[in-house]
Amino acid sequence: LDVSQPMMVKKLLESEANLVLQESQKLESKIPLSLEDFQTKFNLGSVENAKRILSYLQYYRKVTVHTDLSNPKKELTLVKFGTENIQSFEIQAVRVNESIAQAEQNLTIIEEQIGRTLEKAKKSLAKKDTKSAKTHLRTKKHLELQLSQRTEQLENLHTIAFQISSSADSAEVMTAIQKGTQALKNINEHYGLSVERVDTAVDELSDLMADAKVVGETMAQAGKQAGDVDEEELAAELDAMVAEEKMAQLETAPAAPTSMPAATAERMPAKVDSMEVDVSDKALDEALANLGKASASLDEANRKSPEAAQQPERPVAAQ
Repeated sequence: LDVSQPMMVKKLLESEANLVLQESQKLESKIPLSLEDFQTKFNLGSVENAKRILSYLQYYRKVTVHTDLSNPKKELTLVKFGTENIQSFEIQAVRVNESIAQAEQNLTIIEEQIGRTLEKAKKSLAKKDTKSAKTHLRTKKHLELQLSQRTEQLENLHTIAFQISSSADSAEVMTAIQKGTQALKNINEHYGLSVERVDTAVDELSDLMADAKVVGETMAQAGKQAGDVDEEELAAELDAMVAEEKMAQLETAPAAPTSMPAATAERMPAKVDSMEVDVSDKALDEALANLGKASASLDEANRKSPEAAQQPERPVAAQ
Protein backbone atom coordinates (compact mmCIF):
# COMPACT_ATOMS: atom_id res chain seq x y z
CA LEU A 1 0.00 0.00 0.00
CA ASP A 2 1.16 3.50 -0.83
CA VAL A 3 1.13 5.26 2.57
CA SER A 4 1.85 8.58 0.89
CA GLN A 5 -1.82 8.99 0.21
CA PRO A 6 -3.66 8.61 3.55
CA MET A 7 -7.20 8.96 2.17
CA MET A 8 -6.64 6.30 -0.47
CA VAL A 9 -5.07 4.03 2.11
CA LYS A 10 -8.06 4.44 4.41
CA LYS A 11 -10.51 3.65 1.61
CA LEU A 12 -8.56 0.55 0.61
CA LEU A 13 -8.39 -0.62 4.22
CA GLU A 14 -12.11 -0.03 4.66
CA SER A 15 -12.91 -1.96 1.48
CA GLU A 16 -10.73 -4.95 2.41
CA ALA A 17 -12.00 -4.92 5.99
CA ASN A 18 -15.62 -5.07 4.79
CA LEU A 19 -14.78 -8.03 2.56
CA VAL A 20 -13.20 -9.81 5.52
CA LEU A 21 -16.31 -9.20 7.62
CA GLN A 22 -18.54 -10.61 4.88
CA GLU A 23 -16.38 -13.71 4.46
CA SER A 24 -16.23 -14.24 8.22
CA GLN A 25 -19.96 -15.11 8.15
CA LYS A 26 -19.04 -18.28 6.24
CA LEU A 27 -16.68 -19.63 8.90
CA GLU A 28 -17.87 -23.02 10.16
CA SER A 29 -16.24 -22.78 13.59
CA LYS A 30 -16.49 -20.06 16.22
CA ILE A 31 -13.00 -20.84 17.51
CA PRO A 32 -10.65 -17.84 17.15
CA LEU A 33 -8.11 -17.79 14.33
CA SER A 34 -4.39 -17.46 14.57
CA LEU A 35 -2.80 -14.58 12.70
CA GLU A 36 -1.51 -17.02 10.08
CA ASP A 37 -4.99 -18.53 9.58
CA PHE A 38 -6.48 -15.02 9.42
CA GLN A 39 -4.00 -14.14 6.68
CA THR A 40 -4.55 -17.38 4.73
CA LYS A 41 -8.34 -17.75 4.95
CA PHE A 42 -9.03 -14.24 3.69
CA ASN A 43 -6.21 -14.08 1.12
CA LEU A 44 -4.66 -10.96 2.63
CA GLY A 45 -1.25 -11.38 1.03
CA SER A 46 1.60 -10.46 3.34
CA VAL A 47 1.62 -10.64 7.10
CA GLU A 48 2.09 -6.86 7.24
CA ASN A 49 -1.09 -6.28 5.23
CA ALA A 50 -2.99 -8.71 7.47
CA LYS A 51 -1.82 -6.81 10.54
CA ARG A 52 -2.92 -3.47 9.07
CA ILE A 53 -6.42 -4.79 8.31
CA LEU A 54 -6.56 -6.39 11.73
CA SER A 55 -5.66 -3.09 13.38
CA TYR A 56 -8.38 -1.34 11.38
CA LEU A 57 -11.02 -3.91 12.45
CA GLN A 58 -9.85 -3.76 16.04
CA TYR A 59 -10.08 0.04 16.06
CA TYR A 60 -13.73 -0.12 14.97
CA ARG A 61 -14.44 -2.93 17.49
CA LYS A 62 -15.18 -5.58 14.87
CA VAL A 63 -12.65 -8.08 16.23
CA THR A 64 -10.94 -8.99 19.48
CA VAL A 65 -7.18 -9.58 19.34
CA HIS A 66 -5.20 -11.42 22.01
CA THR A 67 -1.51 -12.28 22.13
CA ASP A 68 -0.65 -15.50 23.99
CA LEU A 69 2.83 -15.79 25.44
CA SER A 70 2.34 -19.09 27.26
CA ASN A 71 4.61 -20.84 24.77
CA PRO A 72 7.98 -19.06 24.79
CA LYS A 73 8.99 -20.81 21.59
CA LYS A 74 6.18 -19.27 19.60
CA GLU A 75 4.14 -16.16 20.26
CA LEU A 76 0.51 -16.68 19.29
CA THR A 77 -1.79 -13.91 18.11
CA LEU A 78 -5.49 -14.78 18.26
CA VAL A 79 -8.29 -13.11 16.30
CA LYS A 80 -11.96 -13.42 17.26
CA PHE A 81 -14.78 -11.66 15.42
CA GLY A 82 -17.05 -9.66 17.70
CA THR A 83 -16.48 -7.91 21.01
CA GLU A 84 -16.38 -10.90 23.38
CA ASN A 85 -13.14 -11.61 25.19
CA ILE A 86 -11.10 -14.62 24.19
CA GLN A 87 -11.35 -17.39 26.79
CA SER A 88 -8.59 -19.73 27.94
CA PHE A 89 -10.19 -22.81 26.34
CA GLU A 90 -10.26 -20.95 23.04
CA ILE A 91 -6.52 -20.31 23.33
CA GLN A 92 -5.99 -24.03 23.96
CA ALA A 93 -8.17 -24.87 20.95
CA VAL A 94 -6.05 -22.62 18.74
CA ARG A 95 -2.92 -24.28 20.14
CA VAL A 96 -4.35 -27.64 19.10
CA ASN A 97 -4.98 -26.30 15.61
CA GLU A 98 -1.41 -25.02 15.49
CA SER A 99 -0.18 -28.49 16.47
CA ILE A 100 -2.29 -30.02 13.72
CA ALA A 101 -0.80 -27.65 11.14
CA GLN A 102 2.72 -28.47 12.38
CA ALA A 103 1.99 -32.22 12.31
CA GLU A 104 0.73 -32.00 8.74
CA GLN A 105 3.90 -30.21 7.71
CA ASN A 106 5.97 -32.94 9.38
CA LEU A 107 4.04 -35.60 7.52
CA THR A 108 4.74 -33.87 4.25
CA ILE A 109 8.46 -33.75 5.08
CA ILE A 110 8.54 -37.44 5.99
CA GLU A 111 6.73 -38.39 2.78
CA GLU A 112 9.29 -36.41 0.78
CA GLN A 113 12.15 -38.13 2.66
CA ILE A 114 10.65 -41.54 1.88
CA GLY A 115 10.45 -40.63 -1.79
CA ARG A 116 14.07 -39.42 -1.88
CA THR A 117 15.32 -42.50 0.03
CA LEU A 118 13.56 -44.81 -2.43
CA GLU A 119 15.21 -43.03 -5.35
CA LYS A 120 18.62 -43.43 -3.70
CA ALA A 121 18.02 -47.14 -3.23
CA LYS A 122 17.11 -47.50 -6.91
CA LYS A 123 20.23 -45.64 -8.00
CA SER A 124 22.43 -47.76 -5.74
CA LEU A 125 20.85 -50.91 -7.09
CA ALA A 126 21.42 -49.68 -10.63
CA LYS A 127 25.14 -49.31 -9.77
CA LYS A 128 25.16 -52.85 -8.35
CA ASP A 129 25.78 -51.37 -4.89
CA THR A 130 23.46 -53.65 -2.96
CA LYS A 131 24.88 -52.64 0.42
CA SER A 132 23.94 -48.96 -0.10
CA ALA A 133 20.62 -49.96 -1.60
CA LYS A 134 19.84 -52.07 1.49
CA THR A 135 20.83 -49.16 3.78
CA HIS A 136 18.48 -46.81 1.94
CA LEU A 137 15.68 -49.34 2.11
CA ARG A 138 16.25 -49.71 5.88
CA THR A 139 16.04 -45.93 6.26
CA LYS A 140 12.89 -45.96 4.17
CA LYS A 141 11.33 -48.53 6.51
CA HIS A 142 12.13 -46.37 9.56
CA LEU A 143 10.61 -43.35 7.85
CA GLU A 144 7.48 -45.28 6.94
CA LEU A 145 7.13 -46.39 10.59
CA GLN A 146 7.56 -42.80 11.71
CA LEU A 147 5.02 -41.68 9.10
CA SER A 148 2.49 -44.22 10.44
CA GLN A 149 3.01 -43.02 14.03
CA ARG A 150 2.75 -39.37 13.09
CA THR A 151 -0.37 -40.08 11.02
CA GLU A 152 -2.03 -41.70 14.01
CA GLN A 153 -1.05 -38.74 16.20
CA LEU A 154 -2.47 -36.37 13.63
CA GLU A 155 -5.75 -38.29 13.61
CA ASN A 156 -5.94 -37.97 17.39
CA LEU A 157 -5.32 -34.23 17.15
CA HIS A 158 -8.09 -33.92 14.56
CA THR A 159 -10.44 -35.82 16.88
CA ILE A 160 -9.61 -33.49 19.78
CA ALA A 161 -10.06 -30.42 17.59
CA PHE A 162 -13.42 -31.71 16.38
CA GLN A 163 -14.59 -32.33 19.95
CA ILE A 164 -13.47 -28.87 20.99
CA SER A 165 -15.34 -27.31 18.08
CA SER A 166 -18.44 -29.37 18.85
CA SER A 167 -18.30 -28.41 22.51
CA ALA A 168 -17.93 -24.76 21.57
CA ASP A 169 -20.97 -25.00 19.29
CA SER A 170 -22.93 -26.80 22.03
CA ALA A 171 -21.95 -24.11 24.50
CA GLU A 172 -23.14 -21.45 22.10
CA VAL A 173 -26.44 -23.29 21.65
CA MET A 174 -26.78 -23.64 25.41
CA THR A 175 -26.15 -19.94 25.84
CA ALA A 176 -28.86 -19.18 23.29
CA ILE A 177 -31.26 -21.55 25.10
CA GLN A 178 -30.54 -19.86 28.42
CA LYS A 179 -31.12 -16.43 26.94
CA GLY A 180 -34.34 -17.59 25.31
CA THR A 181 -35.52 -19.16 28.56
CA GLN A 182 -34.82 -15.96 30.45
CA ALA A 183 -36.63 -13.94 27.77
CA LEU A 184 -39.72 -16.16 28.08
CA LYS A 185 -39.59 -15.87 31.84
CA ASN A 186 -39.40 -12.08 31.61
CA ILE A 187 -42.35 -11.99 29.22
CA ASN A 188 -44.46 -14.19 31.49
CA GLU A 189 -43.62 -12.04 34.49
CA HIS A 190 -44.25 -8.80 32.64
CA TYR A 191 -47.67 -9.81 31.30
CA GLY A 192 -48.58 -12.04 34.22
CA LEU A 193 -48.97 -15.15 32.08
CA SER A 194 -49.73 -18.39 33.90
CA VAL A 195 -51.58 -21.63 33.29
CA GLU A 196 -54.35 -20.64 35.69
CA ARG A 197 -54.79 -17.25 34.09
CA VAL A 198 -54.90 -18.72 30.59
CA ASP A 199 -57.43 -21.36 31.68
CA THR A 200 -59.59 -18.65 33.24
CA ALA A 201 -59.44 -16.54 30.10
CA VAL A 202 -60.34 -19.52 27.92
CA ASP A 203 -63.29 -20.41 30.17
CA GLU A 204 -64.53 -16.83 30.13
CA LEU A 205 -64.24 -16.75 26.36
CA SER A 206 -66.22 -19.99 26.07
CA ASP A 207 -68.96 -18.58 28.29
CA LEU A 208 -69.12 -15.38 26.28
CA MET A 209 -69.33 -17.32 23.02
CA ALA A 210 -72.15 -19.46 24.44
CA ASP A 211 -74.03 -16.35 25.62
CA ALA A 212 -73.59 -14.74 22.22
CA LYS A 213 -75.01 -17.86 20.57
CA VAL A 214 -78.05 -17.84 22.85
CA VAL A 215 -78.60 -14.13 22.22
CA GLY A 216 -78.42 -14.66 18.48
CA GLU A 217 -80.89 -17.54 18.56
CA THR A 218 -83.26 -15.51 20.76
CA MET A 219 -83.10 -12.52 18.44
CA ALA A 220 -83.75 -14.75 15.45
CA GLN A 221 -86.80 -16.31 17.15
CA ALA A 222 -88.12 -12.87 18.13
CA GLY A 223 -87.78 -11.67 14.55
CA LYS A 224 -89.60 -14.73 13.31
CA GLN A 225 -92.48 -14.14 15.72
CA ALA A 226 -92.67 -10.46 14.77
CA GLY A 227 -93.04 -11.49 11.15
CA ASP A 228 -95.88 -13.98 11.75
CA VAL A 229 -99.28 -13.19 10.08
CA ASP A 230 -102.73 -14.07 11.43
CA GLU A 231 -104.01 -16.90 9.25
CA GLU A 232 -107.65 -15.97 9.95
CA GLU A 233 -107.09 -12.47 8.65
CA LEU A 234 -105.50 -13.89 5.50
CA ALA A 235 -108.49 -16.25 4.98
CA ALA A 236 -111.00 -13.39 5.42
CA GLU A 237 -109.11 -11.17 2.96
CA LEU A 238 -108.93 -14.04 0.46
CA ASP A 239 -112.70 -14.64 0.72
CA ALA A 240 -113.38 -10.94 0.07
CA MET A 241 -111.17 -11.02 -3.05
CA VAL A 242 -112.98 -14.13 -4.33
CA ALA A 243 -116.38 -12.43 -3.80
CA GLU A 244 -115.26 -9.33 -5.69
CA GLU A 245 -114.03 -11.49 -8.56
CA LYS A 246 -117.37 -13.31 -8.80
CA MET A 247 -119.34 -10.04 -8.76
CA ALA A 248 -117.17 -8.79 -11.59
CA GLN A 249 -117.94 -11.97 -13.56
CA LEU A 250 -121.68 -11.46 -13.02
CA GLU A 251 -121.55 -7.85 -14.19
CA THR A 252 -119.72 -8.81 -17.39
CA ALA A 253 -121.88 -11.92 -18.14
CA PRO A 254 -124.18 -11.70 -21.30
CA ALA A 255 -127.87 -10.75 -20.75
CA ALA A 256 -130.44 -13.53 -20.75
CA PRO A 257 -132.71 -13.82 -23.87
CA THR A 258 -135.97 -11.79 -23.67
CA SER A 259 -138.03 -14.54 -25.35
CA MET A 260 -138.30 -17.77 -23.45
CA PRO A 261 -140.95 -20.42 -22.99
CA ALA A 262 -143.77 -19.77 -20.67
CA ALA A 263 -142.74 -22.65 -18.42
CA THR A 264 -139.34 -21.15 -18.02
CA ALA A 265 -140.73 -17.69 -17.50
CA GLU A 266 -142.94 -18.97 -14.73
CA ARG A 267 -139.92 -20.34 -12.92
CA MET A 268 -137.91 -17.10 -13.32
CA PRO A 269 -138.41 -14.35 -10.76
CA ALA A 270 -140.69 -11.56 -12.04
CA LYS A 271 -138.59 -8.64 -10.87
CA VAL A 272 -135.72 -7.72 -8.62
CA ASP A 273 -136.68 -5.35 -5.91
CA SER A 274 -134.46 -2.52 -5.01
CA MET A 275 -133.79 -4.21 -1.71
CA GLU A 276 -130.21 -4.92 -0.56
CA VAL A 277 -128.60 -7.74 -2.54
CA ASP A 278 -126.88 -10.57 -0.69
CA VAL A 279 -123.35 -10.91 -2.12
CA SER A 280 -122.15 -13.61 0.15
CA ASP A 281 -120.36 -16.63 -1.33
CA LYS A 282 -123.42 -18.84 -0.89
CA ALA A 283 -125.80 -16.33 -2.49
CA LEU A 284 -123.45 -15.79 -5.44
CA ASP A 285 -123.06 -19.51 -5.96
CA GLU A 286 -126.86 -19.98 -5.92
CA ALA A 287 -127.31 -17.10 -8.42
CA LEU A 288 -124.77 -18.59 -10.79
CA ALA A 289 -126.47 -22.01 -10.49
CA ASN A 290 -129.92 -20.54 -11.23
CA LEU A 291 -128.53 -18.67 -14.21
CA GLY A 292 -127.06 -21.87 -15.57
CA LYS A 293 -130.32 -23.74 -15.07
CA ALA A 294 -132.32 -21.00 -16.84
CA SER A 295 -129.96 -20.98 -19.81
CA ALA A 296 -130.22 -24.80 -20.08
CA SER A 297 -134.06 -24.70 -19.92
CA LEU A 298 -134.15 -22.06 -22.64
CA ASP A 299 -131.98 -24.14 -24.92
CA GLU A 300 -134.18 -27.19 -24.32
CA ALA A 301 -137.37 -25.28 -25.09
CA ASN A 302 -135.92 -23.90 -28.35
CA ARG A 303 -135.08 -27.39 -29.53
CA LYS A 304 -138.62 -28.70 -28.81
CA SER A 305 -140.61 -25.72 -30.32
CA PRO A 306 -138.96 -24.42 -33.48
CA GLU A 307 -142.14 -22.67 -34.51
CA ALA A 308 -142.15 -20.70 -31.29
CA ALA A 309 -138.63 -19.62 -32.02
CA GLN A 310 -139.82 -18.14 -35.40
CA GLN A 311 -142.59 -16.07 -33.85
CA PRO A 312 -141.89 -12.44 -33.05
CA GLU A 313 -140.68 -11.77 -29.60
CA ARG A 314 -143.29 -10.59 -27.09
CA PRO A 315 -142.47 -8.55 -24.10
CA VAL A 316 -142.73 -10.38 -20.85
CA ALA A 317 -145.31 -8.79 -18.65
CA ALA A 318 -144.10 -7.74 -15.35
CA GLN A 319 -145.75 -9.56 -12.49
